[in-house]
Amino acid sequence: MGFKPSPFICIQTFAWSEKINFGDHFEIFNPFYWDKVVLNLLGTEEYDPTMPRVYCWNSLLKVMACFFGTYIDVIRTGGPTERACKAKSRRVASRLNYLGQQDASRKREQPSKVPRAWAGAKCCALEEEEDTMIYEGLT
Repeated sequence: MGFKPSPFICIQTFAWSEKINFGDHFEIFNPFYWDKVVLNLLGTEEYDPTMPRVYCWNSLLKVMACFFGTYIDVIRTGGPTERACKAKSRRVASRLNYLGQQDASRKREQPSKVPRAWAGAKCCALEEEEDTMIYEGLT
């Protein structure tokens, strides 16, 4: 492909920037801090159907670790509190902009327990029924 931007180079650069964004997950002041990977497997005594099968755990705060996901050019962050979500969104956006990649703040949404559909599926956690998760597949 010569020196023209190829899809491979674009994806490789973005994957590199995601690694920079997460930083060192063992650093306590890193908003993406986690110290344990939990396997929530069917058939084990600790199995909890309301939790993902594999997730990172923050033992300091006793919550699932914060994360962010990317779908084409839209980045969504997740965390245990509204303040944590806003802090993660700011960190992700500022580091991407520093690296020269655009982040459209107009696409950002307010933290919510009932987010809009994104990337083909929607998962809603209802406060009234703490143990109930509703999954809706979109076509």
